[in-house]
Amino acid sequence: MDIENENLDETTEEIFEEEIEQEEQAVPSFQELIEAEKDKYLRLYAEFDNFRKRTVKEKTEMYNNATVDVIAELLPVLDSFERAANADSTDETYKKGVVMLLEQFKNIITKIGAVELEPLGEDFDPNFHNAIKTVETDEFESGKVCQVFQKGFKYKDKLIRPAMVGVSQ
Repeated sequence: MDIENENLDETTEEIFEEEIEQEEQAVPSFQELIEAEKDKYLRLYAEFDNFRKRTVKEKTEMYNNATVDVIAELLPVLDSFERAANADSTDETYKKGVVMLLEQFKNIITKIGAVELEPLGEDFDPNFHNAIKTVETDEFESGKVCQVFQKGFKYKDKLIRPAMVGVSQ
């Protein structure tokens, strides 16, 4: 019986060793688990970082678009002030007040970040100029802006309003 017990013990041990070996193969090692969790963490961190950057970019774009919209709404008022300041007036005090309001308004528009386009003498660019007239003149070369009927403005890289111009032939 001792021989049978020894064989049984050896067989049982072999079975247990095989089962342990199979379980070790089926269960990932601790290092593999750490690597898998680290990979998930890095992916989540990268995703969050991309979300943060995208959100900052969207907020900046929204602010810029809102600023452009506000400036576009104010430009007709600026045009009216300019016409009033250039109009003939017998009351010098009134004219001086209008000119002061015009300067204050221009300063506010500039402070916000709007830039006035100054196309006179430049090459006509349909991206920034709206040609409403062609003019025959010897003063300017052909294709140059020779008259400005309405000023154009831009904010950063966005065109708010193109300048209405006359172009030389």
